[in-house]
Amino acid sequence: YQPNSGPPYARNRGLKMARGDIIGFLDADDLWERNTLEVQLSRLEKNPAVEIVLGKIQVILPCRDSADKTDFEVFADPWVALHLGSALFRKSVFEAVGVFDESLHYSDDWDWFMRARELGIPMIIHSEVTMFHRRHEQNITNQKKASNSSTLRMLKKSLVRRRKKQNKVESLPKVSDFLE
Repeated sequence: YQPNSGPPYARNRGLKMARGDIIGFLDADDLWERNTLEVQLSRLEKNPAVEIVLGKIQVILPCRDSADKTDFEVFADPWVALHLGSALFRKSVFEAVGVFDESLHYSDDWDWFMRARELGIPMIIHSEVTMFHRRHEQNITNQKKASNSSTLRMLKKSLVRRRKKQNKVESLPKVSDFLE
């Protein structure tokens, strides 16, 4: 137990407590596909240089079924997003990239992925759905003003880091460069 200090604080605490070599994150709003671990662990085993394996996200929306129970329906096609819940990580990658920025209560995951991309961390993005993201009124990402502000701060931090390297902004590898 700990007081609520935001997602990055909780993730960092989890990383400190983790004993395994492979790390996965799953927020309360998300569900893994049945075979997520099997699909992603096999890719990590086949590719020892790869630090991150990322799958697609399927957004699902609440609806009422015939018994008036809450169920979920598919919303749009699955897509690739830099989302912690759709990925598995070698624990060692956190030594290279660092932990989550606790000053960012939103976009801490995107910030982490930006830092990984800036460092050229090897990753694979595959086409299987690995995570279902349940969208509903209580999602913290619905708080657009705070979320947008955090996203802008995260992007600025990335630009500043890349500008420091050679007094110019270096381009990041395209996400499509990691597609399997």
